Amino acid sequence: MRLVTQRHFDATRALHQLPQEESAVLPIGSEMVLSDFYMDDLLTGADTPEMVERIFHEVNGNIRKGMFQASKMG
Repeated sequence: MRLVTQRHFDATRALHQLPQEESAVLPIGSEMVLSDFYMDDLLTGADTPEMVERIFHEVNGNIRKGMFQASKMG
């Protein structure tokens, strides 16, 4: 149990550190990573398809820096 808890803590910590480092380059994605994740799910939306695409690319760019991978969208 402790190993699972520690891994979860480390992943969450990394997920919160990335946007702080990348906020100048990926401002929207950084904001979404900090505010719109619940556990390992991104729960967000946008008013236009173009904004959805921008959010997707910025969030992916942000989490890839930490070796995370988005597995689905929809």
